[in-house]
Amino acid sequence: MGKTYAGEMYCLLNLLAFQMHSLLDINDEDYQKAHAYAGRRDEFFNELHYAMRYKLFDIWQQRMVFIYSDPDGG
Repeated sequence: MGKTYAGEMYCLLNLLAFQMHSLLDINDEDYQKAHAYAGRRDEFFNELHYAMRYKLFDIWQQRMVFIYSDPDGG
């Protein structure tokens, strides 16, 4: 049964992810700053990947601030 609907589920999850990122891009100031800092969309997702892989965050906002903040604190 899983093989029957795997393609549809993958498509649905991609659409939901796209919708979520679109809403964040409209409404979340920290998301907008992090996206602007990274530049291109693929670079932004690489930054998200790095942030999730190497550092543990309590909330989403901390992850976004980590991406666009100066690591030296200046």
